[in-house]
Amino acid sequence: MFSFLKKKVANNTRKISEALKGEVTLDESRLEDLLFDLEISLIESDVALEVVDKIKDDLKNSLLGKTFERGSDLEEIVKSALRDSLKSMFIDADLVETIKAGKRPFVIAFIGVNGTGKTTT
Repeated sequence: MFSFLKKKVANNTRKISEALKGEVTLDESRLEDLLFDLEISLIESDVALEVVDKIKDDLKNSLLGKTFERGSDLEEIVKSALRDSLKSMFIDADLVETIKAGKRPFVIAFIGVNGTGKTTT
């Protein structure tokens, strides 16, 4: 399950960085087109819609209107923005501190309808 998601995200990251080559500034309509493929890939991988929207918003805030130097490693810039978005979700939830402060072992229950990937998660 995660290998599929990882492959989809890597492909979309590559697409975004390829589309930015030779450009100086990224406008909103162009970014929307690029993020659409990422959104579809995340939804196909059963990522919650709220999480998909948060990732898109974070990437927009990180990349929109930015000036990119020619020859810069755009794929790494996009990956870094995506990585920062994912990290911020865990920091905002303060999950790490909750786990550290709780009793050991810390129990996390996955609840969902049959066939939604609880076992593979």
